[in-house]
Amino acid sequence: MCFRQRLADPFHPVINRYLKSACGRYVVQCLLLCFAPMAYAGSIGFSVNMTGEDIVITNTGNEAAYQMTEWTLNASGQWQPVQWQEGNPAWVAPGKKLTGRRLSLTADTSLGRADPLLLMFHDAAGSQFSQLAWRNTPALATHPLHVQRQDHRVTLDKGDSKNTVVTYAIAVPDEGIASLARAFTSSKTPPHPMRHDWTKSASLVIETGQGQRGAWLIHENAIGGLQVQIVPDGLPAGQEQIPRWLVWMRLHLLKWAGILALVGMHGVMAGLMWSAHRGKLFTSHR
Repeated sequence: MCFRQRLADPFHPVINRYLKSACGRYVVQCLLLCFAPMAYAGSIGFSVNMTGEDIVITNTGNEAAYQMTEWTLNASGQWQPVQWQEGNPAWVAPGKKLTGRRLSLTADTSLGRADPLLLMFHDAAGSQFSQLAWRNTPALATHPLHVQRQDHRVTLDKGDSKNTVVTYAIAVPDEGIASLARAFTSSKTPPHPMRHDWTKSASLVIETGQGQRGAWLIHENAIGGLQVQIVPDGLPAGQEQIPRWLVWMRLHLLKWAGILALVGMHGVMAGLMWSAHRGKLFTSHR
């Protein structure tokens, strides 16, 4: 047997013993946990079918929705609740349907022509969410307005967009995790759509709450055409009171923990193999 083979022989039993030991199993489990794919939260979403005054919604997500409410615009352009006809709005499981009927028609002018439907609901943790549907869906804005977010406040600037005369803003402010401290109740009446005339003011400010939720902007031009612009959420739900350094740690801690565990495992194995190699050489010299 050559010297290289004699040096390699002791390594395999050492590695095997290490992997079978409690320490080895612990390190391997840590590595599997650190490099395993991240688990994704479930989703809640609704398909909407409007036929005349009847409205049918179906939970197309994989989680249940709680304390469901629906809102349509009345003739004054303010939200009014939809009257439930069938189903249980307190708990809407995946695949379940709710049937409702609007109480009155909206005006056939401005925002009323799009005839929006606002859905409000909670997840199992009590966080509030909203979804907007349209009877007549506006086109996406070809020249979106400049949006600047500063924490819970969103400021819009018309900029060079000369076609937009009026902007309607639909926003549902969210208090974030502070709302979870209170009793779980159904949604209150949402803020009515804001109407902003750009000939009277050069900027529009929208309050989105500590949860930094998004908003829907419906721009109307001089001939009455409507286009929609979506302002995304500023933060994922539940992260409005988490320091930025902690958010970074959440994203990268597992990766660095995996790297450190891998380095530590290599160090332990190298020490064991060197110890076994020294013992082998010591025995052969005796």
